[in-house]
Parts: sequence; structure tokens; C-alpha cells
Amino acid sequence: MKIVKDASINFLNSLINSALGFLFTFLILRFSTHNTAALYFLTFSITYLLYLPSLGILAAIVSRYVAYYYGRKHVVGLKTMLFGSLILSFIISLSMGLLTYVALPFIEQFYPLFRGYELAISILISIIGPIGLIMALMNATHRFKDSFISQTILNITKLSIAAFLLYQTHRLDFNQIVFASAIGITLSYTYGISKVLNAFWPPKIDISSLGNLWSKIKYGISSITSSIRSFIFSWFDIIILGYIRSAEDVAGYNAVLTIIRNPMRIINSTMATTLLPHMSKRHGEDMLNSSFLNEALRLMAYISFISIAYITLLSDRIIYLLFPKYTAYHNISLLIGLSFIFIGLTTIIRNYVKAIRWAKPLFYSSMGALIINIILDILLIPTFGPMGAALATAISCIFEFTFIYIYVSKKESIDLRHLKYPIAVVIPFIIIGLLIRTVVAKTLYLFMIITLLLALPIILIAYIEKRWFNIVKEYVETVLKNYHIK
Repeated sequence: MKIVKDASINFLNSLINSALGFLFTFLILRFSTHNTAALYFLTFSITYLLYLPSLGILAAIVSRYVAYYYGRKHVVGLKTMLFGSLILSFIISLSMGLLTYVALPFIEQFYPLFRGYELAISILISIIGPIGLIMALMNATHRFKDSFISQTILNITKLSIAAFLLYQTHRLDFNQIVFASAIGITLSYTYGISKVLNAFWPPKIDISSLGNLWSKIKYGISSITSSIRSFIFSWFDIIILGYIRSAEDVAGYNAVLTIIRNPMRIINSTMATTLLPHMSKRHGEDMLNSSFLNEALRLMAYISFISIAYITLLSDRIIYLLFPKYTAYHNISLLIGLSFIFIGLTTIIRNYVKAIRWAKPLFYSSMGALIINIILDILLIPTFGPMGAALATAISCIFEFTFIYIYVSKKESIDLRHLKYPIAVVIPFIIIGLLIRTVVAKTLYLFMIITLLLALPIILIAYIEKRWFNIVKEYVETVLKNYHIK
């Protein structure tokens, strides 16, 4: 029950904060210029690039060993890891901010958009680093509710300030976005650190209590797969687009990515938080087997195919309604949707691998996908722009799924023939949807008809997959019970 309750908090965290994050991004894309939107996304891309080899590894180490010392009630090791990592994260963050400020005159030769915003960019980079580590510390010590509240404070604060500034000025500029983000991060810091300090005060640091530090560093390097995946699917394309193409291309690419990524992130989180407790429980009872994995893959395929079909069939209308400036970029939605189908399938296998504690396939598949994505971005983006970026991401996602599938299938019997059922159920409805698009011109009618059309395979799937829908129903009931929602 404790595992399910923690998973339910993580699910609500993902659901609510994904929605809040989407609204903040919506304000930026809808009510700022191409240059401001591109500058925002480029700044976060470079921030991610700076922190991946430092705080990314540190967060991975902390997630594992703080949880280990916490579970073993090793107070000295726990406090050393906890307070030591906090101090180190602030030192790294301030150093990165200073380094950015010094390096920006050189970077501006390649990214002229940064010119004039050196101080704002440096401040944002210097304060944003430790937030991920603080979340990792709270999660590692089972303070999932505090982590949820901290992230919600961050997102609500920056969204509220941005909305207020927009109301006052009728347009968002980069300095306003940085100001809103800085206040949100500061309040989130204050809450998160106060909870950590209150729980583990007074501090104590004894490096010798940590044992072999090099083994922990090696673990951190091999365990940053989720950070690598985020870098592939969110940030590296933007860095190359910003260097080679226009600010409008950067903003347009992110407009389409935002529309598809947020609902799929919620779906992936729902599947992960629903299935991982069951996988962990079955592994503990020696009941986790490939049959369970095959069924989970089939269910994920059903959900992903229908979701992406809906978004893709209506992508031009959705983008026109939300981001009319970027309607011309809707043609990349199919490739981005394809990427997220494979991300969803890979997520299922990754959760299975986590449940049985295999580390190597996660690291190798993510690193391979990163290398392929970098090479293809460099080759394709100069000629094809955002379409090349979307194609590079799709190919790297297919590679990641294929690699981890082949690796795991050598030890477990994974049968991809199960995926023929989702394909057989969904494809006819997609074809009908494409035909309807050629006949129905009004957006409202098209939304209604496509929604009703794709509700039919959902009903059919619910009938075919009764057992899985009972698991999801049981999970949702647990979430509601935990939060006393009637």
C-alpha cells in the first residue's frame, strides 16, 4: 500500500505540474515574440547541457545512496551525503553562472539572440541548478508530498507572476520571464530546503563514512539515463536549430513539441506509476515474467496509438487555436508523435528493467540514442530545419527502443507480435479520420467527429483488455482514497 500511495503522489505531481508547465509555456509562445520564445528555450537547453555532466551525475548518486543510507538508518552517511551534496550543488551552480557570464561574449558569436541578456541568463543558470537535486533529496527520503508541494509552488508562482506581468504590459519579454522563474525557484528552494533541514538537522559531514567514493561516481555516470533521454528529446535539437536556423524555427518546433509532449508525458507517467508498483511487487514474489511485460507493452501501444492519432489528425487545428503564429509547423507533428509512441513503449521496458535491477541496457541504449541524435541533427537540420530535427529524434527513439528490446529479449521472451492487435484496432479508425478531414472543414465539427470516432476503439480496447482496465481502476481508486476525494 505504501508503494502505491507514493506512486499516486508522483502521478498527481506529474499531472498537475505538467499542466502548470504547459500553461507557462503557452504564455511564452502565445504572447511573446519569436526571439523571446527562442531565447527562453535556448537558455534552458544550454542550462541542461551545462548541468548534465555535473549536477546530473550528483543527483543520480544522491537518489541512490541517500535512499540507501535512509533505508539502513545510517545517520552519519545519510547526513554526509545530504548536506555535502547540497553544499556542492550551490558551489557548482554559482560557478556555472559565473562561467556563463564570462563565456557569453564568445557564445554570442554563434547565438546573437543572447546579446544584451547576459546578466539575466547568468542569474537564471546560477539559481536553477540545485532545484533538481533538492527534489531528488526529498524523493530519496520518501518525502514525495513535500516534493510535490515544492514543484507546485515553483510552477504556480512563475505562472501567476507571468500572467500578472502579461496583464500589465500585454506582452512578455525575456527579463519578465526570468523574473517570474527566479521568484518561483526561490520560493521552491525555501520550502524544499526548510523541509530537508528540519528533518535532518543538525548537519554532520564525515567523508570517510561514504566508503568508496569512486564507485559511487561510476554509479552516477551510469545512472543518468533519464537526464540523457530528456536531453535527446527536448534540448539538443533546440541548440542546433538555434545555431543553424532562425528564432522562428526554434519557437515553432517547441510549439509542436509542447502540444504533443505534455499529454504523452502524463500518459507515460500514468503507465509508469500504475505498472511499476505491480512490477516491483511481482519481482519480490518471483512472479514478474515476460508475459506481464508483453501485456503491458500491448496496453501502452493501444493508448499511445490512439493518443497520437488524435493529436496528429487535429494538429493543424490545435496549433492554430493555441499558437496561430506557428501553424506552418504542424507538418512535423507526425514525426514527433511517432517518437513519443516509441518513448512510451521504451518506458514500459525500462520500468521492467528497473524492477529487476538491470542498469547496463538503460545506459547503453540512452547513450547510443544520444550519439545518433547528435549526428543526425548535424546532418539533417541545416537542410530540413525543424523537420530534420523531428526526423532525427524519431530515428533515435526507434534506435533506443530497438536496442533495449534486443538486449532484454535475449534474457526474457518479449513477443512484439502482440502489437499487431493495437495496430489492427487503431489503423482503420485513422484512415476513416483522414477521410473525414477532407470532408469536414469547420474546426468544432471536426473536433467532435474525431473525438467520437476515436472513442470507439477505446470502448473496444476496454472490452478486450478488461484485466488491465481493472488494474488502472484499482489504482485510480487508491489515489482518490489517499487524498479523500469523493
